[in-house]
Amino acid sequence: MFFKRSLIFLLLCIVTSPLLAQKEANNWLFGGGAGLDFNYTPVQSVTYGKTNNSNVSACISDKNGKLLFYTDGSNIWGANNEVMENGTDIRCYTSNGAQSAIIIPKPGSENNYFLFTIDEVTTSESGTSGATDGLFCAEIDMSANNGNGAVIVKNRVRYFHNYVKSLTARLASNQKDYWLVLHASDSHNYLIFSVTENGEGTANVTGFTGGTLFMAGQMKFSPDGSRLAFADVSGRRVEVFDFQEVTSNGGRPGFSRVVTINGFLSATFGPGGLEFSPSGKFLYVTDGTGMYMCCNTAGDPLKESYLYQFDLSSFTDAEVNASKKIIHRNIAMSKMQLAPDGMIYIAGRKHVFNTDPGDFLSVIKAPDQPGDLCDFEYLGGNTKGRMVLDALPNFVQSFLLPCNYKIDLGADTTLCEGATLTYNLDGFGGNFVWNENVAGPAFTIGAAGTYTVKHEKETCVKLDTIVVQYRYKPAPAFDKDTLYLHQGSDIMIDLPGDGSLVRWQDGATIPSYIIRDTGLFTVTRTNDCGTTTNSLRVLPVVQLKVPNAFSPNGDGINDFFVVKGIADGQSWSLSVFNRWGGEVYRNRQYNNTFNGKGLDAGIYVYLLKNNKTGEVIKGTVALLR
Repeated sequence: MFFKRSLIFLLLCIVTSPLLAQKEANNWLFGGGAGLDFNYTPVQSVTYGKTNNSNVSACISDKNGKLLFYTDGSNIWGANNEVMENGTDIRCYTSNGAQSAIIIPKPGSENNYFLFTIDEVTTSESGTSGATDGLFCAEIDMSANNGNGAVIVKNRVRYFHNYVKSLTARLASNQKDYWLVLHASDSHNYLIFSVTENGEGTANVTGFTGGTLFMAGQMKFSPDGSRLAFADVSGRRVEVFDFQEVTSNGGRPGFSRVVTINGFLSATFGPGGLEFSPSGKFLYVTDGTGMYMCCNTAGDPLKESYLYQFDLSSFTDAEVNASKKIIHRNIAMSKMQLAPDGMIYIAGRKHVFNTDPGDFLSVIKAPDQPGDLCDFEYLGGNTKGRMVLDALPNFVQSFLLPCNYKIDLGADTTLCEGATLTYNLDGFGGNFVWNENVAGPAFTIGAAGTYTVKHEKETCVKLDTIVVQYRYKPAPAFDKDTLYLHQGSDIMIDLPGDGSLVRWQDGATIPSYIIRDTGLFTVTRTNDCGTTTNSLRVLPVVQLKVPNAFSPNGDGINDFFVVKGIADGQSWSLSVFNRWGGEVYRNRQYNNTFNGKGLDAGIYVYLLKNNKTGEVIKGTVALLR
């Protein structure tokens, strides 16, 4: 396509799902009305949320960080904190669900979202005694009710199986679809769903270890989606896999390598909470997550919960287990969640006998740093007195990928003469440099060339390049406006083969056109950049009759060198030379006026040249006295 007029690109509007703008996870509403707003620096605590659940939370914001809706597994609230239309009685296991709800943007849609949940089902629902759980799906349309949204599909069963109550998801490599992963509770099978605009398909992928799970903790993708980790509370271990979208197993998604982490120290429960650092280099794990007492009856701390850091750089069982560092040991720490500010937040409880629970958030401020340099702060999160419980929100992990946005100048393009291409990237913030010498978010392209923009914001650096070419409307078809046609001959006109549409005066549409008659010939050539019309006049070539003698003696007979036919609309020049080659006469527009004035009688050489066609006639003439 060729663009005739100026184009203006507001790149903030171009970068829509699934090219994530790093703000879909900016609003957290969880626990007993607790909340965090990451649109501010530092993060702000908010208390307007309606959640009241100790286990389940899922939230979603738009690409600019504006809250769209959230859920505690039972109800769905809009950004106005009112229950969304049809947003009650959601099927979701909320008693001990580590991650039993997650919100995924519907691929190919600007307004619709899927809410996936896990809930227990009866034999009559599943149709078999072997399936005790169901994967349910709701669809939310945020264009309904003036942007407050509506649940247009609710509690649609996608798959019956026996699940642990953990869901995680990542963006697919096509930057459009998503991978949703569940774990079976009666085996070590992982179930991987492809979430597309056409629905959800499933594939069963066998894990690397065996056994039946009684209690499971969190399951997470790394932010870049290359690895998946699962906390097996009952088995007192953590499994970390390399995730592949295409494997040798029939081309289905699955896992290649696995590292099993053991040696957790809590005397009560195994690992339950886990999270990757932003780069994926480190994995953090909490154990003892089921021990919610801080003190025994004598008031002595039990200190049953540990926070560990594991280095995944050398991805082997021995080296990952050997890299274990105990970051903190204290009362119960539970779920973890990476946040848009690059920190990891940890939920926990402080149950004391016969008292109300006192909940808290702790923070790992520099999770990509080793050991104590990760800057863990116990009780470092402020929720303004609202209960944290264990319900940190669950997100598509790709939302938390550092620098998870794209500067896209678009595909290489061709513009028409006079058109421009204007960009305004102001919505991204940060600093822009174009072609290494023009600073600022706005830039206009008005000439052919290769253009590169470099964007720097905090630690993020993004580059994109576009090649712009220009095309012009067809050039004039003829370099002359008149041609001469000899009787019985023809003239071939070959127009440039530039892809233009051709139309001659007689309706012919061919670029090669044969002229056999005199007259006026018109051709119109059109391309995406415009139309050019040209005309050509074709005249007959008149045969000249040149005399061999003339006698300028004033008797009115043959006094001039008269060339018959020269006055019939043609332009000729005449040069006359004496016998020594000297030019004795010249007329560039000869009109039969040469009378040999001042010349002696004798033989002279003449040269006639057609000023239009270049035709030359040469001979001798006798001047008689």
